[in-house]
Amino acid sequence: QITNTAITNIIGLSCFLYAILAGVIYCFSVDEQLGERYVGVPPTSSIWSILSVVPIFIFGFSCHFTMPLVAEDMVNRNMKKLDTASLLAVSFVTVVYLAVMIAPYYAFGDTVESNFYLSLPVSNIAIHIGYIALPFAVLTAFPLLLFPARQSISS
Repeated sequence: QITNTAITNIIGLSCFLYAILAGVIYCFSVDEQLGERYVGVPPTSSIWSILSVVPIFIFGFSCHFTMPLVAEDMVNRNMKKLDTASLLAVSFVTVVYLAVMIAPYYAFGDTVESNFYLSLPVSNIAIHIGYIALPFAVLTAFPLLLFPARQSISS
């Protein structure tokens, strides 16, 4: 059951949210903008470099593989509750993705690294804690990804 990993999931989600919030808040609090801001595709990018990141978006929004586990643990489940849960999950991910996409370009313009955390100063204590939190977030996400695979293999 997915509820068996509730504590691990809460720790991981907290670590991810902290790292994201620290980075986004820092980006919007930068006094001076670095680089140039573009609306549209930057001239240094190509259609192929944009298409190369599509799998990241697909995986980010593909919470469907955990849906059977969520449905299994849901009390008095019905289609409306399942629809609400999936809509809330995808909406939350959309808001997080938008914040993480917009904030670094606001602060760093075209000089932002593809991993925007690499553009942030490690000397800032909140960002430094975010660097420490990210590996824990990834480690705690592993069981959540592994359970659906284990269940499909065992059945």
